[in-house]
Amino acid sequence: MAIPDGHPLSIADTGLTGLMMGLSQADVVIAAGIRFNWSLQFGELFPDAKVVRIDIDPHEIDRNRRSDVGLVGDMGTTLAELVQLVEKGEHQGWINDLRGVARSFMVSEFEQREKPSHPIHPARLVARIQEAVGKDALYVVDGGDTTYVGLVGFPSSPKAGVVASAGGLFGCLGTGIPYGIAAKLARPEREVVG
Repeated sequence: MAIPDGHPLSIADTGLTGLMMGLSQADVVIAAGIRFNWSLQFGELFPDAKVVRIDIDPHEIDRNRRSDVGLVGDMGTTLAELVQLVEKGEHQGWINDLRGVARSFMVSEFEQREKPSHPIHPARLVARIQEAVGKDALYVVDGGDTTYVGLVGFPSSPKAGVVASAGGLFGCLGTGIPYGIAAKLARPEREVVG
């Protein structure tokens, strides 16, 4: 997550269903360094939205869907420049609607955290790991179902973070170990859990 969970504009990571609902209702989609592949229905998920694409590779700007605005450049630098041009607006109604959707998706996840079962439900396992390690760790999730469970269950905050594959819906299997090593090399002072 790029936005900490406690940020006023954070909606929460609800997995693909919540993402699809939010994107399908958007007026403008800013796609920064993300591919319009099958997980985003090749850009057709948001047919009425204006699309701003930012990518370092010029070939990606109009791949699978034509962009209304294409910006070629480093994502960090380009986003920093773009933020300076955006006027502050009032979007609280839309944000509250999306938070309501997110809460409805999350109810079953949070119920599973408290329900003993054999084998243990992944949401419960994530909650127990978080209790044992703490909320300030850097959590690394591997691909497959662990990507969803980790992104939904582990916190994202200025102190804590979640490292996961951004290459697709469920990530690539086997990325957990190298991501964990990279996270520890990048942040040696931080506790890294993978």
